Amino acid sequence: MLKYKKYPVAKSIGNRWLYPPIFDPDYLHRKTLLAVIRRLSTRLSSNSRILDVGCGWMPYRSLFKAQVYEGVDVLPHGDTSIALIGDDRKIPKPDAVFDVCVSWQVLEHVDSLHLFHAEIRRCLKPGGRLYLTTHGFFRVHAEADFWRWTKQGLERHFEQYGWSDVSVEPIDNAIVSATGFCNALVERILLPEDRNKAGKVKKIVFAAYALLANCIGLILLRSLPASKIAVLESDSSTFLISCTK
Repeated sequence: MLKYKKYPVAKSIGNRWLYPPIFDPDYLHRKTLLAVIRRLSTRLSSNSRILDVGCGWMPYRSLFKAQVYEGVDVLPHGDTSIALIGDDRKIPKPDAVFDVCVSWQVLEHVDSLHLFHAEIRRCLKPGGRLYLTTHGFFRVHAEADFWRWTKQGLERHFEQYGWSDVSVEPIDNAIVSATGFCNALVERILLPEDRNKAGKVKKIVFAAYALLANCIGLILLRSLPASKIAVLESDSSTFLISCTK
């Protein structure tokens, strides 16, 4: 078996969140999301107790230097050590024990928003912080995919659920959103729904297309002036929300 430290390519394929390959159809989205989470991780104290809500495989765990970093999710993920949320949607953690809660790309999949907010607030210490990302302009990507947001909508939403010091930041723009949509469109036209049944030639053709589209997106992001990029943020694919209990 290839060892990740010795073979970075194997590492990138193994973790598309922490090491997004440029032929990934969501490359620009993953790249900008990663940059924001990496930046945020440097701000948190190493003494923080962090709870990752909807953690999945905890792909960003290694970025955080916290002494305690725990995860909860509704489903097990391999041998990842996480606590499971039951049908009652209650987080199996004590009251007021965490300094920080994080939740990456989960809110859009939550059917009970009231319980989601209530349980995170219960687990946070007084004055604890929540850092959360969710989708704005993005395609449907799961059976349980309920919500899309705007900056103003997210501000109002979090204030209504009792959070204070609410900040909503678009972390990308229409270039990232449009590139992701185009990649998804070509992928659905070219490849069968069951990707395991796709022929090798079609997979190579799609990977080549996605690489080209992502490179064009990168060129636009780096060549357009900041004033133009700022205008395009209203169609961001992802927002970062930070707020205080």
